[in-house]
Amino acid sequence: MSVNLLFDEKFLKVATDLFKAAKREVFIIVYLMTVPSERKPGKESKLYEELLEAKRRGLDCRIILNYTVPVDKASRQNMAAGRWLSHYGIKCRIIARNRTVHAKMIIVDGVTLIMGSHNWSRRAIDRNVEASVKISDMGVVKRARENFMELWSDAVDLKGKGEN
Repeated sequence: MSVNLLFDEKFLKVATDLFKAAKREVFIIVYLMTVPSERKPGKESKLYEELLEAKRRGLDCRIILNYTVPVDKASRQNMAAGRWLSHYGIKCRIIARNRTVHAKMIIVDGVTLIMGSHNWSRRAIDRNVEASVKISDMGVVKRARENFMELWSDAVDLKGKGEN
């Protein structure tokens, strides 16, 4: 078993390196994603760039986002990011029931898991004190992937959401 601590900006390097090395799939569940700024891109834009590159290479890229009713700021930001990512062919869903998706996980090829506190936003990458772990333990990663797939099967597409 291999476990590496990823404090603050180390998350960005490890996550983007994993996306570059991915061969089959990248599954993500996250509380908050914000559309990267085209005018003034922040460091978080590297996450999106490498995820989009993975999709261009033909990988199965899926994201489960938080969405709550009543619709709050985070839900509106997630819907904008989800629609932006969907435009590039990345499958994005939300949990059907009104539950807060607070988990933050990245599962790559069913063999590596990053789990921790990092959201996909400028604030999380540039300013917050964040901590995540990279785990390469087949049993742990398998269970995380199974949980992701269970949530995915119960989740719904973004279409028709977020207009409130």
